[in-house]
Amino acid sequence: MTTAVISERENADRVFGRAQGDPLWIPIVGIYNDLVFSSALHERPAPPEGKDWAGCNWVWDETCLGFAPNLHMPMVLEDICDWREVVPFPDLDAIDWAAAAEKDLAEHDHENKYLCMFMETGPWERVHALMGMEQAFVALYEEPDEVKALLEAITDYKIAAIDKLGEYYHPDQYFFQDDLGTASGPMMSLEMYREFLKPCHRRVAEAIHAQGALYIHHSCGWMDSFIDDLIDVGVDSINPLQAMNDWEGVAKRYGDVLHFDVGVPGTDSERNTEADVRATVHRIIDTFGPTKHLTTMNFPTNAATLNLVDAAMDELITYSHQYYAN
Repeated sequence: MTTAVISERENADRVFGRAQGDPLWIPIVGIYNDLVFSSALHERPAPPEGKDWAGCNWVWDETCLGFAPNLHMPMVLEDICDWREVVPFPDLDAIDWAAAAEKDLAEHDHENKYLCMFMETGPWERVHALMGMEQAFVALYEEPDEVKALLEAITDYKIAAIDKLGEYYHPDQYFFQDDLGTASGPMMSLEMYREFLKPCHRRVAEAIHAQGALYIHHSCGWMDSFIDDLIDVGVDSINPLQAMNDWEGVAKRYGDVLHFDVGVPGTDSERNTEADVRATVHRIIDTFGPTKHLTTMNFPTNAATLNLVDAAMDELITYSHQYYAN
């Protein structure tokens, strides 16, 4: 293993073009950075279930290792035209941000590690959390102006939160979630994305970049067709770029202009073996490593892959440190 002569932070600076020189190893999420959920925001309840700031009901799903909308409970928003009266945006100025930041950053080593703010439930995710996926898509067709107005209001809220986080937390990165893909293809057409969501993501990127921070856009599933537009709005890195995407094609097309935060094991299959996971780590690093723009992370997306986390991390650490030394 390569002996570190620079810090994790300094090595990440090289990956993200903030410092000259090639990285000495491939940064791993959770080692080169701290992922912080601000205690001032309430995008999810505490497990096993509950409501968030908007009144949306969530339940912890052990199968997918995350929260899912509780479909046994009523939706907050039944008619998109009622969103102004129904959606209770919180007063961010009433929050003691200084106290929240002091609590949340108590163990963060800013000198040696990046600080990454984890921001769940982007504009599109919030719309379908409020009214359900089916009704959200119906609203896109039946009341497009109202959907746009709600998306704009949600984006205003997210940007106001980003401004507060920038003032009190001073993050290096924002991990911004807004899923666009399914397991087999895009969730919506490019035309629909460009009309409804691209302006929102552009505004988010501008707010993040105004702080000198990096915008990592998270979208589960198939996201190949959105990459040109995500680059255009100002996204710095995409995550987790699961295995249904064309890894080799993406690396070849975008290796010079985009960073890749690729999740492992990525194959998301209960048929995975330890050998499969270790091979996936090598495929990811061999594919994206030559760009010098790669960070990696453990990304078990279902309970069946949990037993492979240790093997994935072991291979990540070993091969990530060997790769640029060879």
